[in-house]
Amino acid sequence: MTNDSGSIEEILERVERTYSELIELIGTLDEAIIVERSSENEWSVQDLLAHVAAWEEVLLNFHLSGKRFEDVVDMRGAEYRVTPFDEINKHIFERHRKWTFEEVSQYAERTHRELLDRLSQITENELRAPPSALVAMGIEVDSLVSYIAGNTYEHYLEHLDTVRRISDRSG
Repeated sequence: MTNDSGSIEEILERVERTYSELIELIGTLDEAIIVERSSENEWSVQDLLAHVAAWEEVLLNFHLSGKRFEDVVDMRGAEYRVTPFDEINKHIFERHRKWTFEEVSQYAERTHRELLDRLSQITENELRAPPSALVAMGIEVDSLVSYIAGNTYEHYLEHLDTVRRISDRSG
């Protein structure tokens, strides 16, 4: 369920708190655990971090800036709300699977910083309204805050549980 209540300051605090929790937990793991995949198609902690950063990039460049969805996800023919999320996530996984942990960490840090900078510029009215970039494209959408929640703190918490399970198994 989307927790989209609060002012922009409260939402930014929620974004930062949950992101920090995820990053701090990852920081407690050995790199061997971070990059380990138990099977060919299972995601490692590193893959989860790249995935989270990629969806932050969707929020930043698609929802907030109105760039073409297929360009943002770097997936030819991908259409927002048409292409299944599983296909997009598989593409994101394949796009980043050869990256080193250092590369993924830098990507995640850069994307998160850029997103926070952009979110800090949002007004309360913009927060409660549909993203203007998507409205201009003729896409029927929810309020911006629901996209912020789904691509940041709710998403971090979803994957934080997975990282905790991996940490518990390794530990």
